[in-house]
Amino acid sequence: MKNIYMALALLIASATLGIANQDNEKIGESEKVGVFDQLGKNANTDAVFTDELGESKSIKEFMHNKPTIISMNYYNCPGICTTQFAAVAALIDLLDVSIDEYQVLTVSIEPTDTPALAQKKKDTFYASLKKKKDLPQEQWKFLSGTQENITALSESIGYNYKKVTNKQGGVDYIHPGTLIVLAPSGKITRYIYDLRYSSFDVKMALIEAKEERVGAIRVQALKYCFAYDPVSKKYVFQWEKVVGALMLFIVVSFFIYLVVTGRKKEEED
Repeated sequence: MKNIYMALALLIASATLGIANQDNEKIGESEKVGVFDQLGKNANTDAVFTDELGESKSIKEFMHNKPTIISMNYYNCPGICTTQFAAVAALIDLLDVSIDEYQVLTVSIEPTDTPALAQKKKDTFYASLKKKKDLPQEQWKFLSGTQENITALSESIGYNYKKVTNKQGGVDYIHPGTLIVLAPSGKITRYIYDLRYSSFDVKMALIEAKEERVGAIRVQALKYCFAYDPVSKKYVFQWEKVVGALMLFIVVSFFIYLVVTGRKKEEED
């Protein structure tokens, strides 16, 4: 069924790309939760964060002039983050790319997270690596930072999340589980959705990033056809938007058909 969705997304890409960003409006005082396409724009790589060892640098410095995969999480997350950490570890294990050709940065969206907490989380998922047990500590960094720097980075990459407080006063975040791929220059070249990351897709994304090329039309179309559901914390297929776009495509195609056949008839007369 998912393949049908993807095929349909590709079919109507030409009709949807022109309106793909129409949902980026505000809701009250906060923006919608999700990832809003900033492909081709530059991430704020001047934002400063602290790694698990307590060393503070800019995102640009942590990137080491390499294509970089960024995941936005927080270290006491009771939900999607653990799944995403495990998915990233599994991706690293399967990724057919030399370990010195890319960088991974996990960035906390919780300003009270500490380097000690980041180190604890890092140790857990480094220990889960099977094929890449020798992965250098520098290659997958777990970062924390101030709200100012978190906001500067997240807004620049179109990553919108929402802070919620439960009845007991505990803090949680509604946020998407998306990977963002940056070129060495800081340009956003690809968003990778879902939590079952294809090692082939990510390898291609890193190659594109190295060449400073923005992600393909397939990714743009899927971005339009799938939306993040904060309740289920996953991307869901948007039937109403796709059906509307498909109807528009049919109407436009029929209009073009009438114009073309009308002209041919006039020429014959």
